[in-house]
Amino acid sequence: MKNIFEIRTGGGKGMFTLRRFDGYYHTGDPRFAHVKNLSRDPHEALRKAQDYVRAEGEDVASALEDFNPNNVSSLNAWGECDPMRQQSLNLIAKGVMPCGKYFGQAISDIPIEYFANWYLDGDIDSERTDTIKERIRLQVTLRRDDFMSVVEANKTAQAQREADIEAKRSKSSHVGDVGQRIVIEATITFSKGFEGFYGTTFINSLEDADGNVFIYRGNKLGNAGDLVCLKATIKEHGDYNGIKQTVISRPKVLESAQPCAA
Repeated sequence: MKNIFEIRTGGGKGMFTLRRFDGYYHTGDPRFAHVKNLSRDPHEALRKAQDYVRAEGEDVASALEDFNPNNVSSLNAWGECDPMRQQSLNLIAKGVMPCGKYFGQAISDIPIEYFANWYLDGDIDSERTDTIKERIRLQVTLRRDDFMSVVEANKTAQAQREADIEAKRSKSSHVGDVGQRIVIEATITFSKGFEGFYGTTFINSLEDADGNVFIYRGNKLGNAGDLVCLKATIKEHGDYNGIKQTVISRPKVLESAQPCAA
């Protein structure tokens, strides 16, 4: 191969991009993979490409010698050359979502949480460089009050989660000694199964009245919210997100008639 890198334009010819040699097609033609978007300005695109190639330890002059910023065709406005992109822009102009889980639905009818929590990631005011996302954002700004209500609710919920975690950090302690057999009365706070080579393994998280957290990996102990009384062996002491955890093994759920005491 003569060059490892090339500067090209994408399908819509709206941006210069840097490509890296990535093998050959079955026809024998070289294949280049996208590395990064550069710029709409050819001189700026070349500068950014040179910086990247130099950082990769390659020779800049030979790697990019075929690109002359003074001798390139002009770029098009976003989407003018790409039929698929143009179709998306036409749908947006009609107020229709052109992609994603709500494809084909009216943008005004899509739950505002979708835009606040994911598509616009909590930011409705910043202009987007991608034309499709920008035109969608402009339509969503008509629902700015609802958008900001979701954002504020998320901030409040996050603050509460952090406060709850901090409270658990201060309350939780490691229980007993490794290898000790103990009796636990605790509420299941989480129980979820995960498929593996040997079948389904459940991760069970429990919390007792003192705020101590117990973790068991194995069979399902019950459902979230269930109060259980069990005898188990302390396998190890751990820590997750600053919360002390006591990992247990070989749990035996005690009958309700038995006292849940050591």
